[in-house]
Amino acid sequence: REEVKRSGQISKYPFGTEKKDYKFWDATLGQAVTTKYVKEDEIEGLKVYEFKYEVPTTTVGTREIPPSLVGQSGSEALEVDIQYSTITQHWVEPTTGVIIDRVSETY
Repeated sequence: REEVKRSGQISKYPFGTEKKDYKFWDATLGQAVTTKYVKEDEIEGLKVYEFKYEVPTTTVGTREIPPSLVGQSGSEALEVDIQYSTITQHWVEPTTGVIIDRVSETY
């Protein structure tokens, strides 16, 4: 098992979340990305801050697959790239830093 050094916010934002950009850990990417402050909002009467980050299509590893999976013949496994991209939004309660809602469009 390989040790991973994480940086940035991992599961919530800091207490006293501010209207500024933060680094947030993206586990699939394996590194922190900049989540940008978007605007102040409200969810069912609760004041929240909206943050958003985008990861463009990035190769995050490889995997062997049977050739039939991609319409090829033969029996020898093919090594293919694993690609990842996301647009992720968080709505954060600023006093506690708790993520109240999250939407991810991951590809």
